[in-house]
Amino acid sequence: MPHFKIMDKALKVAWTERLKTLSSASWKIIPELGVKQYGFLTFLIKCQYVIKMLSLDNLPNFYHTLLAYLQDLNSITTADVDNVPDKIIWNNQITTINGKSIFYSSWFKNGIIN
Repeated sequence: MPHFKIMDKALKVAWTERLKTLSSASWKIIPELGVKQYGFLTFLIKCQYVIKMLSLDNLPNFYHTLLAYLQDLNSITTADVDNVPDKIIWNNQITTINGKSIFYSSWFKNGIIN
């Protein structure tokens, strides 16, 4: 019998591929608006965020769990520092102010990402 926690994690991580699409499906409204201060969920899941550095009060628990699982996966798969110019500067553990991740929406809207 499979371990429930591992199956839950695998299913949620696989489910995030749907979030990466730029569609405007109605089911994406709540998670997208819950983290709009970080460039919306579609952008946030591409970043090397640390959940403790984000304010996720407007996000349902399901998405908290999903982001935690993705953080675990990202910490394993993106440990390289070779491609620093290609790294996203927003919502990450390196670029912080007072221990919080930063995101300037005006800069982001003008194409400053890396």
